[in-house]
Amino acid sequence: MALIPDAKLYGFGSHFQRGAQEPRDVDLLVLHRDTSAASIAFAIKLKSALCANVLNAHVVMLSEREERDITFIDRALAFELGEITSEHFQPQVSALCRRILQYSAAAK
Repeated sequence: MALIPDAKLYGFGSHFQRGAQEPRDVDLLVLHRDTSAASIAFAIKLKSALCANVLNAHVVMLSEREERDITFIDRALAFELGEITSEHFQPQVSALCRRILQYSAAAK
C-alpha cells in the first residue's frame, strides 16, 4: 500500500532553469495538506531540514488549498521534485537535497 505524502516539494526559479545566470538562491515550495496544526508543523520541520542542507534555500510553504486559490505552481512555473512522508522523512529529504544539488551541477 502506497503512503499518502504529508508534503510535496517543488522547485522553481533560476536555480532550476538551464542557461540561467548563476543563481543566488534556491527557490522551493513545500506544499502541505491543510492548515491543521500537524500539517503546518510537518511543513515547518521540512523547511528547517531543507534550509539546513541546501545553501541559500528560499522556502515558501503553502497548504494545498492556498495553492489552489493563488495557483502558485502555474504562476511560478514550478515542478515537482518529490514527495515526503513522515514515515520516511530523513531518507526522502536526503534524496531530495541531492537532487536539488544535481540541478546546480547540471547547469554549469
